Amino acid sequence: MYIPNLNINYWAIVISMAVYFLIGWLWYSPRLFGKIWMKEMHFTGNMKPGPKDMAKSMILVLIGCFLTSFVLTYALHVWRPSVWWGINGIPDSPSYGFGLMAATFTWIGYYVPLFLMSVAYEKMSWKLFAVNAGYHLVGLLVIAQILAYWW
Repeated sequence: MYIPNLNINYWAIVISMAVYFLIGWLWYSPRLFGKIWMKEMHFTGNMKPGPKDMAKSMILVLIGCFLTSFVLTYALHVWRPSVWWGINGIPDSPSYGFGLMAATFTWIGYYVPLFLMSVAYEKMSWKLFAVNAGYHLVGLLVIAQILAYWW
């Protein structure tokens, strides 16, 4: 049985977590998709969360960004032949390829099915599906590149 030899760079995880958070902040801003998101969520312009609710939301989002970055690090390295003991002499492909594969398959396998269930059972609109799924695709592609090159 081969056990992967993973070298985890926690700085890369923290940086990618922050980048994922910032992409979300930009993505859901009124300049990009925030207005569409608010409309599809049936929020009005005068609905403002209180400071405690906002702090709780930001903490939960940061935890989610950290967990995504942490788990994506493992998924990313499983694509590299060099991390597996016993497989010697097989060169790794370019890092962007591992980032692309890990991000794409994570998005297709985990995010898309969850959003499809929301469309099916929670009556999420297809516009909201596109906004939310698009954010996670872009975010995963960006942070996977950070994690792939800085491992």
